[in-house]
Amino acid sequence: MEQVMTLEVPVHAMADLTRSFTGEVLSASDPGYEAARTIWNADVMRRPALILRCRNAGDVVGALAFARRRGLEVSVRGGGHNIAGTALCDDGVMIDLSLMRGVDVDAARRRAVAAPGATWLDLDGATQLAGLATPGGVVSSTGVAGLTLGGGFGWLSRRFGWACDNLESVELVTADGERIRADEAENPDLFWGIRGGGGNFGVVTSFTYRLHPVSHVYAGFLVYDLARAAAVLRHCHEVMDTAPDTFCMVISIGPPPQQLAWPAGTRVLRVGFCHSGPTEHARLAIEAFTSVHRPEAARYSTIRYGELQTMLDGGARFGLAHYSKSHFLPDLSDEAIETMVEHARRAVSARSRVVLHTCGGMPSRLPADATAFGHRDARYNLQIDATWQPGEDRAREVAWARAFGAAMRPFSNGGVYVNFLSERDDPAGVLAAYQGDRLMRLRRLKTAYDPENIFRHNQNIPPLTADER
Repeated sequence: MEQVMTLEVPVHAMADLTRSFTGEVLSASDPGYEAARTIWNADVMRRPALILRCRNAGDVVGALAFARRRGLEVSVRGGGHNIAGTALCDDGVMIDLSLMRGVDVDAARRRAVAAPGATWLDLDGATQLAGLATPGGVVSSTGVAGLTLGGGFGWLSRRFGWACDNLESVELVTADGERIRADEAENPDLFWGIRGGGGNFGVVTSFTYRLHPVSHVYAGFLVYDLARAAAVLRHCHEVMDTAPDTFCMVISIGPPPQQLAWPAGTRVLRVGFCHSGPTEHARLAIEAFTSVHRPEAARYSTIRYGELQTMLDGGARFGLAHYSKSHFLPDLSDEAIETMVEHARRAVSARSRVVLHTCGGMPSRLPADATAFGHRDARYNLQIDATWQPGEDRAREVAWARAFGAAMRPFSNGGVYVNFLSERDDPAGVLAAYQGDRLMRLRRLKTAYDPENIFRHNQNIPPLTADER
């Protein structure tokens, strides 16, 4: 039976908080607490003592001050989609931003300002009304905050850059409660760090994105029998060698698309694609691909970009348990393909999958140190996603993902995507996410902006020790 922690807070302390706090205050005994602590990954079951649901930046300042005065640990929730469940802490205060979901679009300037609780469904819904878009994730329920602060790739990334590359400015609350702005001109060191460094430096309360004219794309998926997976993957690799920046693939081995009525337990190769260039160019490219490898099933056409952004939602619903491993790959050799297909076959849960995201394009032409997010020379990101129903054999699924990850390590560049790290306390993963001198530069920033490591419920970048300063 779960332990329910009750935080004993003096009446005067709660009065100080609620005097200026306009949001909701929830403890474990309150209606709404269980719903508020529910996050995407059902494998994470931490229980905050208090959930402070903020409505504005002033609430964030008040919530943080309250937690610090009481000596309580702090976690921050944006969309609640992080696979390591960093939104939740045990026995501390969760600063919940999910009520702050507003998006303001300036179509003339091609800019959007998103609140930190917004999801990509919120942001895309607002920008698409003006025929505009910014690169986001591939699942619409993902929060804009966590994805952007960790880097953030999606269907448009090869053409316009990662989500963090399209960030123009942020407003945030620092560990000492100061509200500041960061962009290329104001606090540029911090602006470098938050673009890939996650939530280590403060609570971002506003994101300003650059937008691009994208209303419709030529997109969909091709489905192949698993026996043909290796040959099709080799062809995908050849196509991406010369593909324009307007073309992206998200390739997976796992359950068939929910749109297709295939037998339960079937595993297939799914080639999802998006072409955001001229429709005729896109149509010819897909015709050429399918003439070489005719799919068992296919669905594609010219659709609104916002519709594409929900295409993969069915396989990423709330309520399932997840454990992930990832690698950035500099190439996709025949041996890497054979290893990937073989381990994908061994998945026990019918829900588990491996996903190959194509990288390169515009991000690879930016300076290697443009942002705290790196890995710009990688051609692919590999995500191994073990997925099961709560109550099923967790150890078996985690073992599959770990064995798969270990088998693919020889083909990686040594780097990992910080948003795909499953363990919250993972120093080795953090080191692999921030290669070269990045980690030391980030630690210096951490020392400047959060020397007490208040924001540590994340993929933590520790401040410098006294001996290192």
